[in-house]
Amino acid sequence: MMFDKAEYNKAWKRANKEKVSGYNKAYNLANKDKIAEYTIANKEKKVEYDKVYNIANKEKIAEYRLANKDKATDKAHKKIYGNTLTECVSQFGTSCNNCGHTPVEGERGLHTDHCHETGKVRGRLCHSCNLGIGHLGDTIEGLESAIRYLQRSERND
Repeated sequence: MMFDKAEYNKAWKRANKEKVSGYNKAYNLANKDKIAEYTIANKEKKVEYDKVYNIANKEKIAEYRLANKDKATDKAHKKIYGNTLTECVSQFGTSCNNCGHTPVEGERGLHTDHCHETGKVRGRLCHSCNLGIGHLGDTIEGLESAIRYLQRSERND
């Protein structure tokens, strides 16, 4: 029987997951610029690889997301907003930053509100406040116009 180096390496990596993870983290930290440069230069290649991987591992990915829902949510949040949902909650709290409403079980959770031009996170909003601000154009002018409208209608009552 011949020695299979590839199979040996796979078995060693499975048996030493924490060591491998430590090596990978150290490498990634030491080579951030190199990795970013490679990622930009090979974006199409990465997108294609991800598509093939996701199709081939659909069930495995779904199982992981179910078992690690908070981790998956944090990762997705970080990709979109630059910080994890956990970080966002610790910064902005668990109540709507506009009206103070705290969602209860069965209600929609809070939305991460952000500037659509800069991407900067402004806070966390309940569904109603998020829709209201969005429908008014995400602008101070839109909100002031709505305030003036309500004030005029109060005076006419």
